[in-house]
Amino acid sequence: SKEITTLDGLWGFYCETETQIVRGIELLLFLELGLLTSTAIFDRVGRRNGAIVGSVIAAAVTVVGTWIPSFELMLAIRVLQGYGQFINFTGVYCWVIEFAPSHLRNPCSAMLSMVWSFGYIVIVLIGYLIPVWNYIFLATGILNFLMITPLLIYPMSPRFALVREKEEDAKRILESWSKVCNNNISFENVSLTYKSRKQNYLKQLKD
Repeated sequence: SKEITTLDGLWGFYCETETQIVRGIELLLFLELGLLTSTAIFDRVGRRNGAIVGSVIAAAVTVVGTWIPSFELMLAIRVLQGYGQFINFTGVYCWVIEFAPSHLRNPCSAMLSMVWSFGYIVIVLIGYLIPVWNYIFLATGILNFLMITPLLIYPMSPRFALVREKEEDAKRILESWSKVCNNNISFENVSLTYKSRKQNYLKQLKD
């Protein structure tokens, strides 16, 4: 007999009506979890670090999914995957927009969406080249870990530093970017004008 190597073959993952309903609930779960927690994460550790947290969650549970033997556990894995990816996407989006000048924010937003969409092509290619679903999870998880690398290299947003009343950190970030642009500027004797914003979690949810 031929060995079943797909999720659909094992559990009817995409075909059964009941399964489709469960997957819809999954979607609502990770979206709600992401919305309820991402703001708190971003306002405490920053957009970049929040995106790293999301990537680590998604990558780790994807790798673990390689060895998950049951349908119920796989559902939990998929909720955590979506939760991590939601935090990663929104964190990177906010981080990029904070760096972009106001007149370039719409083009930057469009480019970010295009890069994200390119990931779907990569996932389809992985599924085409790797016939066993366990190894699809493993390859995707490893790729997710590799995609964290750019986030570790790039600096925090200076706007986030100012919001958290860390003016010296903001100056340091701006100076590092001036070096990248071959326009070395010192902010030692510059006073930055900003408005701090520290809210508790309930206030953030209300806003």
